[in-house]
Amino acid sequence: MQPSYPINHRAFGVRFLSDRTATVSYWHPQARSVTLAVTGSGQSLPLSRQADGYWQLQTEALHPGDTYAFCIDGGLTLTDPAALLLCNGQAQAVDTAAYYWEDQSWINPPFADYHLTELAIGTLTEAGTFDAATHEIHALREAGVTAVQLGVLAERADLPYAVPAALGGPRQCQHFVNSCHFNGMAVLVDLPFADLSTLTSRTGAGLGTLLDACVDVALMWFRDFHVDGLRVTGLQAWPGGPAMLAALRQAANALSAQTGRQYYLLVDCLPTDEAARSPHVANYPCPPDQVLAGHDTTGAETSSVYQRQYLYDQQFAGALTDLFGHQI
Repeated sequence: MQPSYPINHRAFGVRFLSDRTATVSYWHPQARSVTLAVTGSGQSLPLSRQADGYWQLQTEALHPGDTYAFCIDGGLTLTDPAALLLCNGQAQAVDTAAYYWEDQSWINPPFADYHLTELAIGTLTEAGTFDAATHEIHALREAGVTAVQLGVLAERADLPYAVPAALGGPRQCQHFVNSCHFNGMAVLVDLPFADLSTLTSRTGAGLGTLLDACVDVALMWFRDFHVDGLRVTGLQAWPGGPAMLAALRQAANALSAQTGRQYYLLVDCLPTDEAARSPHVANYPCPPDQVLAGHDTTGAETSSVYQRQYLYDQQFAGALTDLFGHQI
């Protein structure tokens, strides 16, 4: 069964079509009217009500780089929760499709081949930006790193799509991933999905259901930023968490079918017996045959272990196994 959410594009926020027309999608079931306020031109563009609380607009009056906000019922002004970039506190329109990717030949290697290190882009260099971090990629590769895991990148918990301007914003992030792939390194991003709960469950504006938001954010990182894996935290503790994780895996599989790339979901867990002995509520048990350990830059197993059932597309894994000569 194919998922009901879009695979080829984001379900929320502003995106640009090939003719540079902007498509705007917003969710506010209680609103009587929603308008898009374009800051520079002063235009107010009405969105049309759709089913299930959604509002949409197609316009040529919004361009990449423009700042904007949503006006609700002619009064309350709200920041787009799906904004990709903030400029002086205002949402700024970004065309993620404008970046020219050069990683067409990149193949995400088996997870077992990852020699992983964690990076904090903001403190890795003096400048603290993705462009500055790009100059460190060769040294990381020489040190034996084959995959980098980036800490949480979201601007704020209530802006889960936004890449901080202080780090260089979306374009620099795309260029960093592109450069990592050129140098033979995979890129993973931490996604603390528990932070989305306040945004998606509150009355009024938001991003639809928690599942809608989780799937949309995850697919954005895979599709628009070419990341190879996501470390997912927070969903394990939610009612229906396994079903939501399965839906994330299904969405990633659907994207793999279109792009021909494998995408990993790293879901923290502990073997059942260890979890029973652990005093930490954040430790989630799983059967021993579902536990898969990560590896550091020396190839040694790390203390981080993940649930195998969510890690990769089972059907796609066969092709990687044939290519690399061992199980992934």
